Amino acid sequence: MGDFAARKKRFLETDKVSYESVTKDKETFENDKPELKRNNLLSPIIIKDKSIKTPSPEDCGNKIMETDSPEKANEKAVLSIAKNDDQKIIVKALNNKEIEKELIRLNEPVKKTVIPNPSVVKVKDDGKKSLGTDNDIYKLNPDDKKIVIKRGHKIDSSLLRLMSKRKDELSNIEKTKNLDDLKCTEQIMEQDNIETMDEATDEIFSNDDENPNTPDENQYDGDDEPFTPPFDESNFSNSPIDNTMGGNSDFDDSFGPRTPDSESNNNDDYPASSSETETLPDSVDEEEYERFCPENVIYVSIKGVSEIATMQPDQQKLSEIVYIRGLPWRILLLPRDIRVSSGDRTVFRRSLGFFLQCLGDNVCTAWSCSAMADLRIMSQIPGGTDYNRNVTHNFHAEANDWGFSQYITLELLLDPKIGYCFNDTILMKCHVFAEVPHNIGWDSKRRTSYIGLKNQGTTCYMNSLLQAYFFVDEFRRSIYKIPLAEPSHSETSVTLAMQRVFYELQKNDQAVSTEKLTKSFGWDPSDTLHQQDVQEFARVLLDNLELKMKNTSVADAIPNLFKGTLKSYVRCTNVDYESCRYETVYDVQLNIKNCKNIIECFDNYVEAEPLDGANKYDAGEHGFQDAVKGLIFLDLPKLLYLHLMRFRYEPQAETYMKVNDRCDYPAILDLNKYVERQEGDKTDYKYHLHSVLVHSGDFSGGHYVAYINTGLYDGEQRWYQFNDETVSECCHREVFLGNFGGDASEKVGKPYSGAYMLAYIREDSISEVLNPVTDDDIPKELKERFLVEEKEEEARRKDKVTSYLYQSFRIMCPKNLFQYTALDLMNATSQEEFEEIKLQKNMTLSQFHDFISRLYEIPESKFRIWQLRLTKLKKDGIEAQLGSYRPMQLLGKYDEKFQPNSIEIGALGDDNVVFLEYYKKKENNKFYYDELPAFSSTNELLFFIKVLYYNEQTRKSTVSVKDIIILSLNKPLLAYMKDFCRICNCSDPNGIKIYEEISPDQIKLIKDKHLLIKETLNLIDGGILILEQTKNVSTIGTVIEWHERVYNDCVIRCIPVSHMVYKTLNHTSFFTDDEQPEILMYMSMKCTLTQVAQELSSQLFVDSDKIYFYNSDLLSLKTPQFSLPKTSFNNITLESLWKSSHNEPHDPRYNLRPYYLHFSLVPFSVNELLKVRLTMKIQVVVKKQKVEDRLIFPKPTQTVKEVLDEFKDEFKIGACNENIHLRMLLAGSESRSNRVFHCYPPHTPIQNVYDKTKPSSLYIARIEEIPTDQINVDETNEYLMPVSFFDKDPIKLYGVPFLFKITNNESYAMVRERIRLYLGTSKKDFDKAKFTYVQNGKIVKVMNTSTSSTANLSELRQYNIGQNRILPFFLGIDIPNKIHQPKQSNEKSIVIRN
Repeated sequence: MGDFAARKKRFLETDKVSYESVTKDKETFENDKPELKRNNLLSPIIIKDKSIKTPSPEDCGNKIMETDSPEKANEKAVLSIAKNDDQKIIVKALNNKEIEKELIRLNEPVKKTVIPNPSVVKVKDDGKKSLGTDNDIYKLNPDDKKIVIKRGHKIDSSLLRLMSKRKDELSNIEKTKNLDDLKCTEQIMEQDNIETMDEATDEIFSNDDENPNTPDENQYDGDDEPFTPPFDESNFSNSPIDNTMGGNSDFDDSFGPRTPDSESNNNDDYPASSSETETLPDSVDEEEYERFCPENVIYVSIKGVSEIATMQPDQQKLSEIVYIRGLPWRILLLPRDIRVSSGDRTVFRRSLGFFLQCLGDNVCTAWSCSAMADLRIMSQIPGGTDYNRNVTHNFHAEANDWGFSQYITLELLLDPKIGYCFNDTILMKCHVFAEVPHNIGWDSKRRTSYIGLKNQGTTCYMNSLLQAYFFVDEFRRSIYKIPLAEPSHSETSVTLAMQRVFYELQKNDQAVSTEKLTKSFGWDPSDTLHQQDVQEFARVLLDNLELKMKNTSVADAIPNLFKGTLKSYVRCTNVDYESCRYETVYDVQLNIKNCKNIIECFDNYVEAEPLDGANKYDAGEHGFQDAVKGLIFLDLPKLLYLHLMRFRYEPQAETYMKVNDRCDYPAILDLNKYVERQEGDKTDYKYHLHSVLVHSGDFSGGHYVAYINTGLYDGEQRWYQFNDETVSECCHREVFLGNFGGDASEKVGKPYSGAYMLAYIREDSISEVLNPVTDDDIPKELKERFLVEEKEEEARRKDKVTSYLYQSFRIMCPKNLFQYTALDLMNATSQEEFEEIKLQKNMTLSQFHDFISRLYEIPESKFRIWQLRLTKLKKDGIEAQLGSYRPMQLLGKYDEKFQPNSIEIGALGDDNVVFLEYYKKKENNKFYYDELPAFSSTNELLFFIKVLYYNEQTRKSTVSVKDIIILSLNKPLLAYMKDFCRICNCSDPNGIKIYEEISPDQIKLIKDKHLLIKETLNLIDGGILILEQTKNVSTIGTVIEWHERVYNDCVIRCIPVSHMVYKTLNHTSFFTDDEQPEILMYMSMKCTLTQVAQELSSQLFVDSDKIYFYNSDLLSLKTPQFSLPKTSFNNITLESLWKSSHNEPHDPRYNLRPYYLHFSLVPFSVNELLKVRLTMKIQVVVKKQKVEDRLIFPKPTQTVKEVLDEFKDEFKIGACNENIHLRMLLAGSESRSNRVFHCYPPHTPIQNVYDKTKPSSLYIARIEEIPTDQINVDETNEYLMPVSFFDKDPIKLYGVPFLFKITNNESYAMVRERIRLYLGTSKKDFDKAKFTYVQNGKIVKVMNTSTSSTANLSELRQYNIGQNRILPFFLGIDIPNKIHQPKQSNEKSIVIRN
């Protein structure tokens, strides 16, 4: 029997496969075919030559196992064909491991691909062909003989090529139900190549579930992910030689490039190969997809292995080229001699060098690509173990290969017992996992159909989260539905910026910028350079969006997706009593230290802590009881975010280190056992993994990427990596094995990639949460808004490219001046109304005149062009603070030096506003341009004449430009009184007062009209005179009154403060139940805050005395700190607020946006707050070792008890703590005094506490709930010991100090254990603590807590210890500061300011 026949027989005897044999004629099968599920198994078929008698199963030598259930068949099996000695054709199911080996022996390229959609045809029940859907199962159509698979699923195309050799011959195969009733048809079988294994099948299904023939962990089943052990030393334990890794320019252990011979063997004619995938992107064809796949396997069959012993060192063997990530890869094999010492002599042993080579130079010159590879020699004996070693390398032009120069010795390679070599042939393969290469022009949209987000510096944390949110379709849909922001708020609208990012991710072809989003956050460019924690950013962003969604149609969108409920309970074990409180959670933070997987993390999260012994729970009327304290979920959200806490404080390093422990996370997570079901709750809390946010690096910095399953809605696994701008397909192994973290044995702090946040979607909500977003889900007005923005952006880009060639000008015409009624000649608003033109910078002034003449259709002799420039005029010899833009520079067409003027307009500088002087008149209902008055630039000035008049529309006095006049320097103003009378329609020259407008904040009355103009006015062109008729003063006021009113006019935007830095306690909450609207008011800078409050109260319908205004610079949107004003609001004006923060005066011309004033509503008058009540900053203990700063406003006449009685509601939790007891302590407010000094008796006047804790004091008052065991203290046998923490130095105290009850003669060991339980610290961490007595910053005694020593009350009394006395010393616990976190110089907290 030949070698192949022997191997075939061994396969048949050892490979037991369950199957079902079905007998149906063709017509019956087509019309009444069984329903095949994804996990159906293939049916082996027995075929015989028509001339041969039908054999029994025993005659075939095949161990056949019959079954009635198609579900038990082996779906992954591939049919093989062979002839036995009786010339019967046996079709046998073999696992792909054996098929793979056989293909390598035959030198047939093993290639995995996806059968494209056009190659499959669905056969309906009526036998007609039709195109199928994603959920259809396809079979071979006998008419067109097309290979049949479930659309989009994997199959080895190399196996299909082998099957095609016998495909025509087997096309008439008929299936039978019973082996005894075989209906055979004539088979035309070729007799050649008997020793070759051919395959044929009429149905192939690809699925990874329920395979009874699962290969051992060292085998690679072609339809599965390859088994790749973790990259550690255990992988190399079977290596008899050293593990030298690197290049092999010579046959030693040095690294280096290949010889020129190795480069010359490149062969680009081999077909590209691809790794396993799930489905092809719609925009990618099969050939291109294979070329850019993320992984692939390179195979090579080496015959004549024994010849390696005689090969020359420069001889090499190369595999075919396989393309991965668009780059060509191949295997490189080289002989190598190893020098071995044997006694007193040295011998050489031959070994084989095994390398992976990337020929990136064939694609581009500056390429680089990081890759991991499994280099493997396959065992050829049943049950044999492959020999493999792993490499990781960044391939580039200077180091384009990597591997082992001493991979395996020839002796081991040829050992027949191990079975690597068979018939002098070895089978080798290299499984390569490559990242996206750099500098090859990777097109994410083309390769994946998705695009990335641009990184602004260190915004990868934001990019990864935004991508994860984008692929939650319901979240994206709800963002689109938020009402469109007003155009005036477009730059500060967070919701509009989010809508824009999602819209562009959905529509664009290139990576999307997030600059407008961060700008809407109120961030400046420096904020984007601080990397933040992605979980903290997620909470801040969701809080901000949820606030913006209030009172909209999507108000409940975020809670509906993210909200879960957590119950914290204390449950007595012997009596029916439970105390509980409920908390809303938007994510779950899991401690992963010492947890192997997510389930263990949840077990640890909900593990109940016993309260027994000295730590029993006070159950009220039931007394002290044994109890358990723990957490349990009442419900879990549809979209569950898990935060894996990978940063842990290390006392030795005094900083946080990254936890790189391995923590596995499953694709499907069952959390039912962690939910306490309410009545009627039948929700199945089974979750499917949707996205993984991965952090690589350490605590000081790193990088975030996102892995997202885009196929979850279709029930498929289509994972993509989103790495800022780059999007690439990734394999299952990279998602689930590449990001679990590191090895716990590795050095702490070593950078690793580890999953940091996991997003799971509840199984029953997948269809809702991931229901695809369509164009119809995007509101029409939003599309139109972004379309306009896109066109504007495109125009700006084009302008930017050519901007250096052009100069923009705004043309101010007389008609613009005559409509202007504010200060100066223009402001920022009126300037926008000027016509804008763009001209080439090389245009001369002469050409500029010609252009203006044609544009406005004015003869060149009838207009002049003036350039406006900034100037500061003088009043009484003192320069004005505010500058003015005036037409100061005449731009003539002709010049004495140049005829015509050849000066280019690009030389005019940045002052781009010009005044076009012309005189347009009307005669006989026709307009015409009058001749220009003569003008001498040396003896005359251009002036603008304004007139004060009464405006009937506004019912206010108004000033506007009425005319333009040329004044001679050598004449007095008196000479122009006739002109002034004509302009203001006045017959009496003596009834006109003349003012010069110096600047927006200054005017000057011209007292002597007889003086020459050059002695009276500022000698510049563009001056302004204001005329006032004295007869109208009683009606419309004076110019001075008008100027003061207009100059001080402002718009105030009153912003309610809905959250404060300090919360108040005694029912004086500074935030209201209903969100107050922002109010716009027109006020004067001279108004007091009392006047502003009165105007505001009329719009809010509240008492003006109860409106509190914060100290403000009027320009900042940031909520200011609370502080009491030093004087009454009657004495504080808007002007004084401005002057206290700005050196420049208020300028009404450029008050483009309103001034900001923050306010809150208080339950009592501001005057009472200033004059009657005390303002005290205190601390409130909200939970153990956590305090918050608050403000209280007690009356000086109140006692401590009266104040505490007002605050009890702040401490009530649920309905379990009806009778709450509070106390007020005196504590230190600095590190050196961070201890409890005193417990105030209830009758203490609060004024005494205030005097002790003034803002400049070192002390602070603290309000806390009295622990149940301290409500009653027997001072004869018990006392309250102040406890503080320090780290080595007792002067540097930290944490939250507290009082702890100690009983006389109680052992210090018991005191230690009770304090540990009170703090909730693990025994391991608390073992490092040392207990000491500290007095005056020094340790006076160290307590031995490991012996039976006890606390002696009489010893402590010498220190004057008592509950209500000053405590000069305290119990100091020397323990490393876990709370301390060193602040980096560039560290900032996350704040979204808008």
